[in-house]
Amino acid sequence: MKKTLALAALAVTLLTACSSDSNRLSKSEYERLLQRTVVAARVTSLKLSLAISRAPAPRLIESRLAEIKTTLAEAADSLDSAEPPKDAEEANTQLVSGLGDLSKAADRLASKPDFDLPRPLPGFADELLASPAAVRVQAALAKLESAGYDVGA
Repeated sequence: MKKTLALAALAVTLLTACSSDSNRLSKSEYERLLQRTVVAARVTSLKLSLAISRAPAPRLIESRLAEIKTTLAEAADSLDSAEPPKDAEEANTQLVSGLGDLSKAADRLASKPDFDLPRPLPGFADELLASPAAVRVQAALAKLESAGYDVGA
């Protein structure tokens, strides 16, 4: 009986020790993930801006929007699958939500039925950057920065 209780206590201790916090990223690991994510999103946004300013062909813009959709979705998935430090959980959730919604917004912009009609192409980038999702992303990054995280911004 004592052996059974001792084994049960050991099992509970091991399970507790191996639970959630063992997969939690350290602050520096999370910062590296954030920096990679932010850089990837910014490079893709820059490509979109360059496509608009240098070659304002609707099909080129459409391919850049598809690229930014993919990059943003991958960034959201990467952050969503990570277990950030406890003090970054709320901002991480907000960041994942915002990046996912930005990805969906890019997809909606690229699939608008009037995409081939002439219109001011810079409006595409402005529409994305002024969206509530972009505001949420910026707010989440600001929260992380104010908590002492280096987001690479």
